[in-house]
Amino acid sequence: MGPLEAQIRARHLAAKERLWPAKQGADAPARSPEDVVAALSALRHEFMHLRILLQAKGILEQADVASPFRLTCAVIRAEVARFYRIPLAEIDAKRRLGATIRPRQVAMYLCKTLTNRTLPHIGTLFGRDHTTILHAVRKIERLRKDDIQLDAELGELECRIVALAG
Repeated sequence: MGPLEAQIRARHLAAKERLWPAKQGADAPARSPEDVVAALSALRHEFMHLRILLQAKGILEQADVASPFRLTCAVIRAEVARFYRIPLAEIDAKRRLGATIRPRQVAMYLCKTLTNRTLPHIGTLFGRDHTTILHAVRKIERLRKDDIQLDAELGELECRIVALAG
């Protein structure tokens, strides 16, 4: 067993022990629902850490495992660029040209809502900070409620993207 496997096994056993202690019987302490929730949360954290370790070693692919339709941000970005008739390079550009700001924010919003990617990961894909992604998501959500045209565009984009992935 290599060092990675040993580390994985040790972390798994530690998380399992926190969730289900070896001491089970009349003298075992009663577990409150809060203790169980905390133990499950710790176990979930351990599995996330394990997934990161496996991805770093190249053992596990970095696909959107839990993402609906197995969408990727690359597909979303390409479809948004095609929809708004702008080059894909403009979606990732650092420039703040008026014609590219809205499509870029829409792409950020769709990456967040249609995949299970985190804000920092999406920020890395767009060459921006996670707070910029959060700002774009909130702005598009706010504008979608008031702007009928934007809501229709987003609906059409979502249908196109789902059709591509489906």
